[in-house]
Amino acid sequence: SYPTMVGMAQPWNMRYPIIEIQGNLGNIDGDPAAASRYTECRLTKYGEMMMADIEKNVVNTRPTYDDTSIEPVVAPGLICNSLLNPSTGIACGFSTTMASHNLTEVYNALDYILEESIKEEGDVSIEKLLELIQGPDFPTGAIIVDNSDWYKIFTEGKGRVVVRAKYEVIEEKKKTYIKITELPYGVNKLKLVNSIEDKIQKGVLTDIKEIIDASSEGNINIQIILKKSANPNLVLNNLLVKTDLQTNFNYNMVTLLDKQLSQSSIVDALYAFIDHGLDVIKRRTEYDVEKLNKRVLILEGIMKVLEDLDKTIEIVRTADDPLTMLQDEYELEEEQAQYILDMKLRRISNQDEEKVEAELSDLYEKLPKLLEIIHNEKVTMQTLQDELRAIKEKFGDDRRTNIELEVQNSIDEEDLIEDEDLVVTITSEGNIKSVSASEYNVQKRAGKGNKGAATKDDEEVVDLFSVKSKDDLLFITNTGRCHVLKAYKIPKSSRSGKGKNIVNYLKLDEGEHPV
Repeated sequence: SYPTMVGMAQPWNMRYPIIEIQGNLGNIDGDPAAASRYTECRLTKYGEMMMADIEKNVVNTRPTYDDTSIEPVVAPGLICNSLLNPSTGIACGFSTTMASHNLTEVYNALDYILEESIKEEGDVSIEKLLELIQGPDFPTGAIIVDNSDWYKIFTEGKGRVVVRAKYEVIEEKKKTYIKITELPYGVNKLKLVNSIEDKIQKGVLTDIKEIIDASSEGNINIQIILKKSANPNLVLNNLLVKTDLQTNFNYNMVTLLDKQLSQSSIVDALYAFIDHGLDVIKRRTEYDVEKLNKRVLILEGIMKVLEDLDKTIEIVRTADDPLTMLQDEYELEEEQAQYILDMKLRRISNQDEEKVEAELSDLYEKLPKLLEIIHNEKVTMQTLQDELRAIKEKFGDDRRTNIELEVQNSIDEEDLIEDEDLVVTITSEGNIKSVSASEYNVQKRAGKGNKGAATKDDEEVVDLFSVKSKDDLLFITNTGRCHVLKAYKIPKSSRSGKGKNIVNYLKLDEGEHPV
C-alpha cells in the first residue's frame, strides 16, 4: 500500500531507505505524506541491490494474491535487510519487533562467520560476534545507556535496550537551557514537545521556564529553557523519567524461518542469510552456465559454417529445406542450424572468424571457474564473501546510535529530589515535620523569633535538627529495632504546620515507638 511505500522512504523510519520519493514525505512530527498523485518514486541504490539478479532465477517465485502475475518468495539480493532495517507489526496473531543495525557491523559479522567456515577447523565464537555487532543502530541516532540484555537478544531474540535522547546543557549569560538534538527511535517530536508543555502547566515538571522547538528539516533542535534557580541535573532526571526522552526498545524476533514461524535470534538471522546467499550464488551461477553453454553451442555452429561460407550462403538461398541440409552438411544440432538460418546473409558473411574464436576461447576459460563455484562449497563461500565485502564497501557507514553504558542508566526516586537544607522537628506526641531552611531567618539583637511549630497545650518539641533532604534519618525504637527514613520522604510543611504522626512513615509493630 502507499503508506507502506512511504514508510520505506522516510529516513527517520528506515536506517537504510529502500524507496526514494520525490515530493512531500511527511515528517517526524507525524504529518502525513502528500497524496500519491503528487509524488513519484523509485528504488534507491540499496533497494536496487535487494532485487539484484532477480531475472536469473536465483529465488523461488509464487503467484501473487490475485494470480495475475508472479512474485519472488524472498528478496533475491545479497542485502541482509531483516537486520539492517527495523520491523514491527502484528500478522496472523503473531507480533514481531526488530531493531535496525549498522550495515558495516552486520557484514563484518557475516565475513567472520564465512571466514571461520572456510577454515578446516573454524569455530565461530558468540563473544566475537558480540564484539562485531555491539547493539542496534537506530535511524534517529540517540544513545544506548543500558545494553545488559544484549547477549540474550543476540542468542534468543528477546530483551530490551534503553535508549536516551542526545542532549547537552548550554549555559549562556542570559539563560541556561537543555538542547536536544537526537530522539529515541519511534518518538514523535511534536507529541513529545506537547507532552512536556502539558506537564509544565500541570506542575509535574518544575524549574522549566519554556520549551522551544527550533528544529529545521532533518535537524532536531528542542530547547528547554530553565529558570535561574533550576538545577539542570535535577530537571534532566525528571525529564528522562516522566517523558519519552528515554524509552525502552523491546526485541521480539518472531520470523519465518524454514517456512515455520518461530522465535529466532540475531545469530539465527545471520546464519539464515548466509544460507540464502550461498543458494543465490549457486543458482545464479547455474543460470550463467546454462546461458554460457547456449552461447558456446551457437559459436561452435558459426565456426563450422565459416569453414565454407560460400556453400552456407548457397544452401540458405536455394535449398528447399535449408534447416535439414545445414544440419546434414555441417553436423549441426537443430538449435545451431536454426540460429544460422535466422541470421541475415550479410551478417553471416561479415562474421570475423578471429573474433568468434576469441569469444569462444574466453567462454571455454570461464566455464570451469563457474562449475567450481557450483560444485566446490569452499569456493562458493569465498565468492559470497567477496561479494558481501563489496556491498559493505559500497553501503557501509558509521554508527549513528552511540553506546555509552558508563552513563548512569537507571534513575532512582532520589535522583528526582533536590538536595536542599531542611529543618526537622519532632514533638512529644510523635508528630514530625520538615520545613525548608530558607523559611527561617537569622535573628538579630532584640529581634523577635519565628514560631517553629504549632503544638497543643501539653505538647512540646523534643527534637529539632537540620539535615539535607537526601540524608538518612535513623529511628531506634523501644524494642531495639532501627528504622531508616529518607528526610525528603517527610512532606514539607510551613513553620506553623503541625506535621503528621511518625507512624505514617515508619512500619511500627503494636506498642513500638521511637525512643
